[in-house]
Amino acid sequence: MSPSDRNLMSLSVRLMAFLLRQDIRYEGRANWNAAHLRWLARVVCPTPAQQIVFQEYVHTVIEQTERVCRLEAELHAAVKTWRRQPRDVACRSREAADEPEANRIGGEDHENGDTRRRRFGRNSMRRSRPSRCA
Repeated sequence: MSPSDRNLMSLSVRLMAFLLRQDIRYEGRANWNAAHLRWLARVVCPTPAQQIVFQEYVHTVIEQTERVCRLEAELHAAVKTWRRQPRDVACRSREAADEPEANRIGGEDHENGDTRRRRFGRNSMRRSRPSRCA
């Protein structure tokens, strides 16, 4: 998870915590979908000061969401002009063929009967990916 994603998540948590402190609860099923955003637009806080704080939280979350989208678009555009892009695509397609995402659930390899948790940490990516694409 990138720092921008973590920042967005913490901002979202702060906004929802603010609403819970005001005893304002969303009755829908999932947060941050279109229905939840429409509900946020209709929320009215008990005092004008709380409404100002709430609107700032919402504005900050929206700005951060747009920022993350812009960064992702820039990265996708930059990768297309990257000199190692064809090699990177080949590595990723080979990884996908070697270890399909559908067979991995929660770090467990059910296809091979291995239910041990995968190790995470500094060298986890090095262990789980092919060393080089030739």
